[in-house]
Amino acid sequence: MRLTLRTLLAYLDDTLDPAQAKVIGQKLAESESARDLVDRIRKVTRRRGLSTPQNAAEQGSPSDPNTVAAYLSDTLSAEQTAELEEACLASDVHLAEVAASHQILTLVLSEQVLVPPTAVRRMYGLVKGRESIPNRKTGQTIPVGGMPTDPGHALDDSDAPYLLGMSAYSQSQPLPLQILKWSAVAALLFGFAVAAIMAWPSGRAVVVTTTTPDTNLAAATKPTTEPTTPPTTAPTKPEEKLPVEPETKLVPPPEPPVGLPADPAPPADPMAGRIAVAKLEAVDEHVVVARPDRGEWSRVAGGGDLQSSDRLVCLPGFRSKLKFDGGLTAELWGNLPELLEFKVLETAITLHIAPKGYDAELTLHVGRIYFNTKQPGGAKIRVRFLKEVWDITLPDAKTEVALELTVEPTPGLPAESPQTVVVLATIVGSAKLKFRQKEMPAIPAKQIVLWTSKGGKVDGPRAPDAKLKEPNAAYFDRFAVYPNEAAAKPTRAALDKFSKSLQPGQPVAAKLTETQQVDKSMFTDETVFGSRFAVYGFASIGEFSRVVDAVNDPERPFCRMTALKALRAALAAQPDLEKEVRKSVQEKLRMDKAAAEMWVERLRGLTPAERVDPTTIDSLVAGLSAPEIAERELNFFLLSHIVDPASLGNKDLMSFDAGAKEDRREGTARLWKRRADDLKALLKNMGK
Repeated sequence: MRLTLRTLLAYLDDTLDPAQAKVIGQKLAESESARDLVDRIRKVTRRRGLSTPQNAAEQGSPSDPNTVAAYLSDTLSAEQTAELEEACLASDVHLAEVAASHQILTLVLSEQVLVPPTAVRRMYGLVKGRESIPNRKTGQTIPVGGMPTDPGHALDDSDAPYLLGMSAYSQSQPLPLQILKWSAVAALLFGFAVAAIMAWPSGRAVVVTTTTPDTNLAAATKPTTEPTTPPTTAPTKPEEKLPVEPETKLVPPPEPPVGLPADPAPPADPMAGRIAVAKLEAVDEHVVVARPDRGEWSRVAGGGDLQSSDRLVCLPGFRSKLKFDGGLTAELWGNLPELLEFKVLETAITLHIAPKGYDAELTLHVGRIYFNTKQPGGAKIRVRFLKEVWDITLPDAKTEVALELTVEPTPGLPAESPQTVVVLATIVGSAKLKFRQKEMPAIPAKQIVLWTSKGGKVDGPRAPDAKLKEPNAAYFDRFAVYPNEAAAKPTRAALDKFSKSLQPGQPVAAKLTETQQVDKSMFTDETVFGSRFAVYGFASIGEFSRVVDAVNDPERPFCRMTALKALRAALAAQPDLEKEVRKSVQEKLRMDKAAAEMWVERLRGLTPAERVDPTTIDSLVAGLSAPEIAERELNFFLLSHIVDPASLGNKDLMSFDAGAKEDRREGTARLWKRRADDLKALLKNMGK
């Protein structure tokens, strides 16, 4: 049984068979992301003030109540199911609605329901036959999945139109129970009568004043003409005090369950509006920032205003410095594999209106940013990513930090979210961080704070661990020395040419197309690296159809491999655009829907189990002879990650060209077949 959102809800509401519950429990114990989802479900279903899904009237959408009902009934199509589950994972509102509806249905369907007899008769009147007899005696309905708990107990046929599952007030009872009930009623009435007689006032008037007792006595006694004998004073009976009712105490609300501490209220959502919040500094000629303008991406001129709510992208290989009011600067950092072997490609952010007390607020989608300030009093920045909110404080003008967010695709089931890693490193000075409304210890220079989506907790501040190959101070050096100058030099030349030719306001996609489509006769190191940069650039601005075209390019093998890497990175960094990627694959590669979905799933990579599975290896080798170039290229890409490409024995294997003619491809394909047989034999011996 697969661990999906529906099976997870069934497991939490205890509606699975014991065997199925055991399987899901084991999967839950092995998946940290699934455990995080369980905690999230429990929080959103208890969260007050959560709004309802928007666009609920749109038929067939994840916000449509009928779609949710069909999902819970397991009658939704696979495509709609995937769309709804994606919406639940991305939105607390949708997740709370589905989870709460599942809980309510579980409660309703697992408890016995009593139907009012009048309602039953009205329904029976709609049919013919024995069931239409108006005075037919009705009984309890059989609960879902079982028999009535008391078959001999039947509802009275008196008026109970609003019973709806509540205990009947007129059900027939055995005689002893009736005698006992009326005896209790009589006893209560007798007690009330005795209490009323004792409390009835006597003939004496009781006067309550605020004066002293002696004054009361003198005012109440009148003098008489006849002598009277002084009355004998009878011993006064001690005054009886009324019983004091016990003090009513407020019962404190129940404490949250152990293991689920209530998190402090998160900061409010970013302020709506569109105003200028920063400017772009023209540091050098290599600065390119793209933003959506009239439906397309265009270059922003140096010194130009940057608006809140705009999504800004620093293209791979470039640097872009943003200047905020108050002296804060944020340098967006782009990279290419030909320059530095880092996971960072483009840097994408969305600017927001900074709240009071903050110098800037932004959402970091992917990439790296350097923060520093010229103000002696420092600066305060609010950074959002995924569902987290970090408040970073630079105490003075000497402090500089680097913030990096990278995403790694997770092979295997699509339900597994990509792993996001966020690192905050202090380069100079000592920075401060507030995580989930809690102040963290100061982060000294050369130390980091590490956060991953798998654990959801902050690790640090501490020094980087060299054994784990964690990023150190040299990793965050803004002025890094390129290890391969031979590859870096033509790459920088291609970037310079692109930057000088792209004018402010000019569409970026058109210029990237011009850079990537170079005639084969004009191939040089500069044009080759320029084509690779263009493919990465297409992926960074969401032009996936152009990237898919590059995967199927028969004349540019360097573009095909680059396109696969760019698509993998884009799918991880922008999971909300996966549907668009699948659509582009289906249209551009002429695949049916199932084949396109399989192609995208393969693009995520191989799991450790698949890398040593003989069946998987045979399937990949057979895929080297697939009819489409993109299929052959993807199978070759996956096979190249099973063996060591740098090994001399595998050098001939790496010469496979998916775009070459069949007679040239088949020779290398046979080499891969022999290599696969060796691998399977080795795995078999290891298994023994």
